Amino acid sequence: MKNREKILIGISTIVVASLVILLAGKNKKLKSLERLDRIAEEGYETAGDILYPIKGSFLRKLRWN
Repeated sequence: MKNREKILIGISTIVVASLVILLAGKNKKLKSLERLDRIAEEGYETAGDILYPIKGSFLRKLRWN
C-alpha cells in the first residue's frame, strides 16, 4: 500500500468512529430526556433529584437515601 492509501484509510476510520460515538451520545441523551419527560408527566417535576441528578457514579454512591 502506498502512503496515500494508508492515510485515507486512517482518516476514514477516524471519521466512522467519531460518527458512531456522536450518534451513541445523542441516543443516550434523547433516552434520558424522554425518561425525564415521563417522570414530569407523573407530577414529580419538582423533586430535586429529578431536576438536578448527580452525574458522577462516585457521588451517586454517597447520596443519602
